[in-house]
Amino acid sequence: MAYVDALREAQRQIKVRDYAIGALLLILVVALWGWQNSQASIVVDVRPGLQQRQVVKPGEMPVENVFNFALTLLQQLYRWEKDGQTEYSANIEGMRYYLTDNCKSLLLADSQQRLKAGELGYRTRRWQPMTGAYFSPDRVKQLDAGTWQVTLDANITETMNGQTVKDGFWRYETYVQPTGVDSTNNPYGLLLNCYAPGSPTKIEAPTIATGVTP
Repeated sequence: MAYVDALREAQRQIKVRDYAIGALLLILVVALWGWQNSQASIVVDVRPGLQQRQVVKPGEMPVENVFNFALTLLQQLYRWEKDGQTEYSANIEGMRYYLTDNCKSLLLADSQQRLKAGELGYRTRRWQPMTGAYFSPDRVKQLDAGTWQVTLDANITETMNGQTVKDGFWRYETYVQPTGVDSTNNPYGLLLNCYAPGSPTKIEAPTIATGVTP
């Protein structure tokens, strides 16, 4: 009788062990599945300047970065060093990963219109932010969860055949939105969606230092 009881106890222990092994295997499979499907990396956008302690959340886009993105893109887009009839369209194509499809189409149409009107031949352009018109919180407005409106004030200087044909101050109201484009092509994670209706508008230099409202 004692032999039978010992046999039953051994069988019970074997079942418990089998259940434990099965549970461990299940946990291992779930862990491996989670590891295979987890993100290889996360993107954290850090605000310019680290003078103060900051709490940064993955996926959060600081408004300073939105402003700097729009500023950098317009400076590069409107930098024509020798000949606008080749450089304008080349700049648009070179920045295609930073433009929405709609914005790229509008800019290409603008370049073609200016080309046909004879406005780009041997024309240079320099687009520079005005002194006092750098980042401030009131220059970036969150329109909705996926769109910002950025106010940029710039000094634009243009020459044609060595002669100055434009030198003044303009305000650009630009739209910026996030993108799902591969970060290898667009490390900013942002797209320029061109301008608000009526933008750009000519402004006077003295209005720059007093805020974004002329």
